[in-house]
Amino acid sequence: MGYAKRLTDNELLSKLESSGALLIRGAKACGKTESAKQFAKSVVRVDTDDNIDDMMTTRYRNKLHAQRWS
Repeated sequence: MGYAKRLTDNELLSKLESSGALLIRGAKACGKTESAKQFAKSVVRVDTDDNIDDMMTTRYRNKLHAQRWS
């Protein structure tokens, strides 16, 4: 089964294009993650990623930023 387009998809895309990042809040299991993944260029899952502690450090963010621009 593929992605089921949602009423909020156009608004998500518009806001993401203008700001670059979003916080999506809503009821449990309503499709927030699946909707977000349709438009995301990257995904960090703070609930399941084993490297989240490293990702939150300034050193890691600076390293990631340098990799993107080199």
